[in-house]
Amino acid sequence: MTWISIERHVLVFHPHTMLQKPWKKWIFHFIPIIICLLYTPLLYFVLVVISPYCTTVWDFNFISCGPPCYFTVNFLGQFDFIFNVAVPMIIIMFANVALVIRVIYQKRSRRQIIHWRRHRKMILQSWIVSSLYMACWLP
Repeated sequence: MTWISIERHVLVFHPHTMLQKPWKKWIFHFIPIIICLLYTPLLYFVLVVISPYCTTVWDFNFISCGPPCYFTVNFLGQFDFIFNVAVPMIIIMFANVALVIRVIYQKRSRRQIIHWRRHRKMILQSWIVSSLYMACWLP
């Protein structure tokens, strides 16, 4: 979700640089998506299954197992919250607000009339995506 917000900002203001050459498309589009898709499963596989900090007791007689044991290890629980919840929420919020502010600023600096009907879809989409993401992750 974080990369989507950043990529939307890049595509609105620099579409030619991102899609100009095939290697740039790979670097700015495909490789970050591949990293995002591999990061989460690998991280939680290491933290839950093969974590050297705690031993997980697998009891298959219960429906729910409880929280993973890395929550009890102070450093790992804080790392998980900060880098997988807090930082992405802050980046998403700032990227979407910066996108709207930058569009309005460029329109005014070029002395163009701001046609809110054209930008309403972008603003509404950014607001809905950010709001849903934050509503799901905020306590």
